[in-house]
Amino acid sequence: MGCWGVAAPFLLGFGSAQAAMWTHALVGLCVATIAIIQLSSGRKAQMLSRSDVR
Repeated sequence: MGCWGVAAPFLLGFGSAQAAMWTHALVGLCVATIAIIQLSSGRKAQMLSRSDVR
């Protein structure tokens, strides 16, 4: 979803509308960043729980 938010202004043809383009790009980057943080923390927790079992 974050990548789509960044790419949408250009793919849908409203990249020339500066306010809409920057809003989509910033929101898209925020969503992508939060998703990456959530994925990495989930993997760390999963690795820790597996090491406790052994």
